[in-house]
Amino acid sequence: MTVESRPYAVHPAADAFPLLGGAEYATLRDDIAAHGLRMPVVLTPDGQLLDGRNRLRACEELGVDPATVVYEGEPVAFVVSLNIARRHLNENQRGMVARKLANMRHGGDRTSEESKRSIDLLLPEISITQAATMLNVSPSTVKRAMAVGKAAEAGLIPEQRVKDIEQGKATLGKVMKEIKQATEQAKVAEVTTQPVEDRFTLMCAPIATLTLDALVDAIVTDPPYPREYLPVYADLAHFARRSLTPGGSLFVMVGQSYLPDILAMMTPIIPYHWTLAYLTPGGQATQLWTRNVNTFWKPILWFVHGTYTGGWHGDVCQSAPNDNDKRFHHWGQSVSGMCALLEKHTQAGDTICDPFCGGGSTGVAALATGRYFIGSDQDETSIITTRERLRGIP
Repeated sequence: MTVESRPYAVHPAADAFPLLGGAEYATLRDDIAAHGLRMPVVLTPDGQLLDGRNRLRACEELGVDPATVVYEGEPVAFVVSLNIARRHLNENQRGMVARKLANMRHGGDRTSEESKRSIDLLLPEISITQAATMLNVSPSTVKRAMAVGKAAEAGLIPEQRVKDIEQGKATLGKVMKEIKQATEQAKVAEVTTQPVEDRFTLMCAPIATLTLDALVDAIVTDPPYPREYLPVYADLAHFARRSLTPGGSLFVMVGQSYLPDILAMMTPIIPYHWTLAYLTPGGQATQLWTRNVNTFWKPILWFVHGTYTGGWHGDVCQSAPNDNDKRFHHWGQSVSGMCALLEKHTQAGDTICDPFCGGGSTGVAALATGRYFIGSDQDETSIITTRERLRGIP
């Protein structure tokens, strides 16, 4: 009898584990060729292959008639105990196995037509926590593995990337970054295909009286730094409180000279979260004559309206070298730097507001990276300049 003459349906618990490959499989096949099948293939009472997929594959290639035995106990725990003991799977591979087990009942596949008609439906489902415990991984690892599987089903990543993790050729962390990047690119494409006029709104108003029609996801702005403008920072904090979505962020670029004063004015109004370092490499040093300092960076104060629920972020971003663009405003920032800030700390499809838009660099960066933009300035000339720049974006 050859394997082809009696094909076996593979039990889903067995199918959750990756097949052997390369040298491991070659060693198994050579051993069977030399000594015969030492360990029989294990079947369920209804004839599903429970253990021995690799041995059965080798027998098929060698023309060996495989011996079989029947196991009548609970199949999932049996399969896991065998494979955990004899397979050298890393944490990522075990997580990928656990995500499949979490879709089963203790008796087998909870979605198959056979299971729907069988007594197995009376058995409890394997929870994510139980699957994680069985495979000695954390529930968060199982959830990440599930997210990878769903991303492959949605076409965000190739199905091969799932197999790469299962075979130990890639990590969950690396593929999750690929998913995030693919999701962001898809959203950027969705936003940027819209007419540019539909992606921004401009208004002329001082910060103290500025009111928006809807809440925004983030405020990214660069108010003036001289001492006489310090009162606008309290106005900005009040504006952020009434304009940000719950959990939304305010990123305000400031000079170092009056940093303690600015914090003292803003923190009673909106909670301080962190300080980012905005680097300006190349020949962009600002000479602070009153302090005898050449500065190559700016603080960006990060405030959050309510409780921050976003992901992890690095606290350094920078403009391109020598990208000190003052063509559109004498206090203008580089588009490269604003793009870096937006891409790191906001998401495509977000609505970004700059209530001190000046020459429009934040708006240009927002539209270029697939965000929507609301800009305001009390200077009508700045609004005209910004509108011209934004209309020129393809």
